[in-house]
Amino acid sequence: MRRQQRRSTPTDRILGLWSEATSLLGLFGVRRRTDETPLEYAARVVRLPDLESHDVERLADLATKAM
Repeated sequence: MRRQQRRSTPTDRILGLWSEATSLLGLFGVRRRTDETPLEYAARVVRLPDLESHDVERLADLATKAM
């Protein structure tokens, strides 16, 4: 959370959260492919069990708009 406080704009915060989310998911073996958009990656991720899919999809949507 402290990293997020240092980011000054909403766009920076969203892209920072997206980066952190993809890093954490990568630790669980779900790495983002270089040719995947955030929405494509989210569509693949939401098929995982025990994951709140609407959260990932919403963050992917915000990251796409922020890019």
